[in-house]
Amino acid sequence: MLMFGMACMSIASLLPFFKFGFFASSLIFMLIYVWSRNFPTSSVSLMGLVSIEAFYVPAAFVAIDLVTGKDWLGDVLGILVGHLYYTLKVLMPAQGRQSLLETPWWVKRMVYASGIGTVNPREINPDNPTRPTFRAFRGRGQRLAG
Repeated sequence: MLMFGMACMSIASLLPFFKFGFFASSLIFMLIYVWSRNFPTSSVSLMGLVSIEAFYVPAAFVAIDLVTGKDWLGDVLGILVGHLYYTLKVLMPAQGRQSLLETPWWVKRMVYASGIGTVNPREINPDNPTRPTFRAFRGRGQRLAG
């Protein structure tokens, strides 16, 4: 997601009205937008004063930037790139179309080989399904308070 966002923002920097030297704010707004679409009914407190649903958080942050006089174009760029990502990654596959943003197999294999994450169902040995090729959290399995 971050690589997609950085690539899109680098391309957008070629446009005359998105001439920023630093896209950190835009990248953060992209993450906020995608999070707000994944958890739209979550309650978020803005500065301890107002509680709103997560769906409205990006718009509320842009409104705060407008009120305080901060440059809001970078935030809008992050929202646009986040919407593009959410459309390509979530909405199009939900409509039965092909996902255009799939993680490359070599990245998945590298993550599984390093021992991070959960077991991919395709990685389980069919001859001995109780012994997967990778297990996260290799603890002793003792229960707490009991």
